[in-house]
Amino acid sequence: MRRATLAVLVLTWGIFLSGCSAAEKKRAREVASEQREAELELKSMAETPKPLRRPVLLLTGWLEPPSNWKRFRTWLESSTVCSDREILCPDLRGPGGLAAAVEKVLAVCADRGEVDVIAHSAGGLVAREAARKSRGEKRLRIVRLFAIATPHKGTPWGKFWPVLPYPLQAADCRPTSPFIASLDGDLSTASMPISTFWAEGDVVVPRESAQAVGAEHHAYSRPKGFFIHRRCAGDPRVARDVIAGLLK
Repeated sequence: MRRATLAVLVLTWGIFLSGCSAAEKKRAREVASEQREAELELKSMAETPKPLRRPVLLLTGWLEPPSNWKRFRTWLESSTVCSDREILCPDLRGPGGLAAAVEKVLAVCADRGEVDVIAHSAGGLVAREAARKSRGEKRLRIVRLFAIATPHKGTPWGKFWPVLPYPLQAADCRPTSPFIASLDGDLSTASMPISTFWAEGDVVVPRESAQAVGAEHHAYSRPKGFFIHRRCAGDPRVARDVIAGLLK
């Protein structure tokens, strides 16, 4: 009797696992189909490129080099009529906190006037900080902000800041950090149009943190593979929607 019961349990568990595996495979096929469709739409957009209305600033996250934008930038340049001076991508990594990254952005954009910003991860926080009206004439004049996996409410990984690379930037990304609190308490950028983007399975930035108050939010089913947070800027679905919004 015990053997029969054990056999039934093993069989039931096997069926459950096989069902999960089948469901995951089906989901992976659906995501792959969505991504292929998005790539086709990006190719279609490249057939009739449109001019940029203003310079575009690509802002990286806390650990990311500018090369993380390589795939996205290829799509962006194919879909638009632009020059090298119209797409800016500063390296925001460094030993200082996010305030130091803000200074780098302001130095690059000193003579640019109005810009549109596409930011990944902590780059979105840098953009919001740089645009604060309290900065006066030195502030970044953002017309539209597209924030991809930005921890507007912080990331739980920030609590490990003492042992992480660029620890001061990581500390600024804690949900309870003074940097986050200061941004939340300043309504001077509230009228700036913000669109947020997030992919399921991002363990660095939870969905509730990626969605800014009052923002148009886009969520995507889980892409295949690991390092979803880092790779989301190169997801063709995200690129299609960001570039389409940029060119409206």
